Amino acid sequence: MDLRKYRLSETRVREGAGCLNYQPFVLSDDVCTGVAYSWISTADGGRSQNVPDFVLDRRTCDGRLWERFWDANRRLAAMYDDFVDAIAQHVPRGTMLDVACNNGYFLIRGAQRGMSECVGYDQGDYSRSVAFLNSVLGTKAQFHHAAYDSWKHEIAGCGKYDVVIASNIMQHISDPLYFLNFLGSRARKALFLFTGMGETDQYLVYYSAPNRFYKDRPFPIGFDNDVGLSRGLLWESLKQLGFSHIIELPYRETWLPRSFLNLGCQKALLCLR
Repeated sequence: MDLRKYRLSETRVREGAGCLNYQPFVLSDDVCTGVAYSWISTADGGRSQNVPDFVLDRRTCDGRLWERFWDANRRLAAMYDDFVDAIAQHVPRGTMLDVACNNGYFLIRGAQRGMSECVGYDQGDYSRSVAFLNSVLGTKAQFHHAAYDSWKHEIAGCGKYDVVIASNIMQHISDPLYFLNFLGSRARKALFLFTGMGETDQYLVYYSAPNRFYKDRPFPIGFDNDVGLSRGLLWESLKQLGFSHIIELPYRETWLPRSFLNLGCQKALLCLR
């Protein structure tokens, strides 16, 4: 999301750089954010000590690094924008829930596309991020600092919305079938998933070693990385949840490299009732 047209002061740029990080934003000609370069550099053989986490200032880095960081995150932004466009096309002016909203990219884009209410939840406190974006863009996205509970298989107090978004989050959930059931129970019309899957029609669940990110989570909820369903199990689960039409968004050359997305068979799925 490019915020340069709002001509942020240097103070506001610093404020944005202090609260925006993981998702792709351009704050000025010299400062941008996003995880995409980290993703791609890791996939290409491991991160070096010179790879920034999520925020980069062109004035303090090598020009070639800036170009790569910029390009990767512009691709991520283009992909995210296409996701929201597809959602808005099929569920115009509906209400939206993002269950792991992070900085609020989908919430803000949804509001800009005419969604009537955009609400996000996350275990991290991204209230500053969403408040900053609302103040710059004049949107009214809402943020709740609460997470999905794998013991209870719910987000306490979470209501129902026309469309529910779960982007790159199911891979961190140790109870993926229950999580999918929760998502379906909150979605009146549509569920948007950006997720990896196993490329088989067999009914399989995949796990990697536990406690990569969250060291204090006990068994069985400590499986927090590369959790996934096979294509066969995912499609059958969506059918069981009442989603009769699944649209797989076709790949576009403006997105993250096909080679990266193919690593985990990552797909963008718009599931309609």
